[in-house]
Amino acid sequence: MRIFILLALLLYPASAEILEVYPNPFNEEEEYVKILCNSNCTFTDFEKEMKFEKGIHYIAKNSTAFKNKFGFYPDAEGISLSNNGELIALIEENSVEYFNWAWIYLDEGVIYFKERGKWDFRYEGWSSFEPIEDEVSGRLILCPCDYRLKGEGIVYAYTIYDTESFEGNFTFAVDSTPVGGIPLNVKMLEENSKVYYLKSKVYRNFHAKFAVVGNKVVITTENWKWDKRGIVVEFNSEKISEALKELFYNDLKYSAQPKSFKNYVKVERGKGKSFDFSGKVALYVMPENNPVFDFIRSAKKRLYVTAPTLDFEYFNGTPLLDEILNASKRGVDVKILVSYGDLEFLEEYGIEVEKLKNPKIHGKYLISDSSVLITSANLNKYGLKLNREIALKIEDEKLADKLAEEFLRDFKKGFDEREYLYLLLSSVGFFVAALIFLKRQQS
Repeated sequence: MRIFILLALLLYPASAEILEVYPNPFNEEEEYVKILCNSNCTFTDFEKEMKFEKGIHYIAKNSTAFKNKFGFYPDAEGISLSNNGELIALIEENSVEYFNWAWIYLDEGVIYFKERGKWDFRYEGWSSFEPIEDEVSGRLILCPCDYRLKGEGIVYAYTIYDTESFEGNFTFAVDSTPVGGIPLNVKMLEENSKVYYLKSKVYRNFHAKFAVVGNKVVITTENWKWDKRGIVVEFNSEKISEALKELFYNDLKYSAQPKSFKNYVKVERGKGKSFDFSGKVALYVMPENNPVFDFIRSAKKRLYVTAPTLDFEYFNGTPLLDEILNASKRGVDVKILVSYGDLEFLEEYGIEVEKLKNPKIHGKYLISDSSVLITSANLNKYGLKLNREIALKIEDEKLADKLAEEFLRDFKKGFDEREYLYLLLSSVGFFVAALIFLKRQQS
């Protein structure tokens, strides 16, 4: 049987489909596989076989545990899947599909599923907030800046540095395990405010950054620290403010006790630039709804990306790199501005890359033809897939053009810095060569 299946894997395309696999649930009795058969089919883990008729079927480890979890009985029971991955197969006439979750990403609580014909994963317990759209008017502030929030409301952040940014009565939610530890700045907030510290098995970090005061929405890329290149967006929207409140109070169920605090961090401010905008905005709660790849895919003429750095390592392929390269192949003018990282290899594909050192970049935002996408997510596998993040898309061509102008100014500053270094090294080389020439003339 094993030899037949392996030969079939090579000879026949898949028709029947394995739709979901949950091999390592938080409750080990709740593991299952979901399959689709277009005719009579056979499921196997190469130790046992189960036969099914046409239709969608669930195969569970324990029928009672599955019923208690999902509210209905499976079609079969008795599977026992390896936590670390193993080969399973679904065999139909002239077709075989196989899957091994070791090839993607291993962790407790991970459900593997098919989307657009490709394997992806999610954690059990992830929320299901759908994107929210509204027509609004507001302003975008380009930092370094001096931002302050007044009133009464909620603040959600990875961590908080500038405690003087708040004038009023606020409830705070912050990550309990930020890189480097929780700054004493956050501890100071406890003197007059309620502070919740968030930790969970299903999100690597709580990295979203927003505030709500009544119907006023504030979305930022910054940890309430205003000395780097970043973004703050303000607007009024009942729909989006209610959605963010729901997210805030939903995530309070992950409250935990903080372990320790690090030293106080001194805060500096700058003078920002403000741009008014008016148009449709869309809020995305990540990682369940990630708009970054679609935003890159939609660019037709220009794609400008600003981020501290880009990391193309991912779980299944290199989707961020692929979409950026595809944009360049479509004839899109792609420029990337970072403060760190070795991305010069992208220039081989017609993509311009520059490094901005002053001010350093902390914000993450992308500019296309007539839209801007602002996100708390770092452009790496954690920000794009594992963290609690948010993103805001603003459709306003005038704003996109104004922000593009600022981007190009920053881009030129990076160019000037590199050109200056080149000229300096050239001058030193010329001076050394002149000295050698004179010394030879004298000898």
